[in-house]
Amino acid sequence: MKHILTMLFAGILATAFCQNKQCDKCDLRYINYVNKNIKNVSETIVERFLCTLDYSCNLNPTFVQASNNTIYALLETNPELIIECLKKYNYLNKKYIIEQIRNPYCKKNFANTYKKVRATTDSSQIKNQISSSIKIAALKYKIKL
Repeated sequence: MKHILTMLFAGILATAFCQNKQCDKCDLRYINYVNKNIKNVSETIVERFLCTLDYSCNLNPTFVQASNNTIYALLETNPELIIECLKKYNYLNKKYIIEQIRNPYCKKNFANTYKKVRATTDSSQIKNQISSSIKIAALKYKIKL
């Protein structure tokens, strides 16, 4: 039953992606879906999640904290997907996403996350911005990378 629901939700997300580039800003459903499938997410799912992130979400602290944790979880499990999405999809709010990485809501395994991001084969400015943001976040917790 769980597998059927997962497939159904993935289909709904794919349909929404094909029909409309508009995002449902601050939508917790995307966070929940990504978290449940963190090791098996596709570029499309990561793009849809990142598309929900916006400054308007700051009015919902629950969403901001949950999305921040999800960003870090994705950076630990598959940093290539976040980097690729931020490079590929111009309508994503890159500035906001980078700020979220720079300002985590709780202490993370910054060294491991930084190492995984740096280990990607990408050499883009986005990768460097993410790496720098993780360093800044670590310093806020008095952790030197």
